[in-house]
Amino acid sequence: MTARARTFVCNSAALVTLSVAATLACSGPPAKAPEAPQHAGPQHWYPLDAGNVWSFSIREVKGGPAILVVTKVIAFDGTLALLQTGSAETSLRVTADSIAREPSGSVLLRTPLRLGDKWAGATGSQVEVTRLDAAVTTDAGAFKGCVEITETFAGDDARTMHTTFCPEVGPVLVDVRPIGLPIDGTPQGEIGKLRSFSPATPAAGAR
Repeated sequence: MTARARTFVCNSAALVTLSVAATLACSGPPAKAPEAPQHAGPQHWYPLDAGNVWSFSIREVKGGPAILVVTKVIAFDGTLALLQTGSAETSLRVTADSIAREPSGSVLLRTPLRLGDKWAGATGSQVEVTRLDAAVTTDAGAFKGCVEITETFAGDDARTMHTTFCPEVGPVLVDVRPIGLPIDGTPQGEIGKLRSFSPATPAAGAR
């Protein structure tokens, strides 16, 4: 995987961290959001019940093989969620109106979500709500009523990261693009698409 692809995964609100990746070999069952909301506040957009599992396929925009990345919530006490990708672990702090990375405190989601709302993100980035009521189709299924969050990073690795969150599923699409045109005209960036979402069973999600 390229260095930029590693950056894509490590900074993504969707994928959070990456320690292992395998060549994409199989697909999961279709993901379907429940008809009625099961979570309030930011967890309506990013449910963090213990046992929830997301698998994503990541491809470089210029082409090449996809890789499979799987992230699972291994513990959640109502305030702090522990996510695992391979052997790497990441913590997210949940409040009534936000989900933030720990220990940095940088906010991934802040509710209520209103078009044009902005806040400070990770490593000096700026986060903005750029779409409401978006529709997205991936191998996991068709999703409606989604929101797009755009995080803009400055500096030597200037880039934009568009993450689409769908109700009661979480991140379904992450699109990372460098700011500025490549010298040789070759498209740059990575796209991560949800392949499957497996919500926790009552036993797995029990605390």
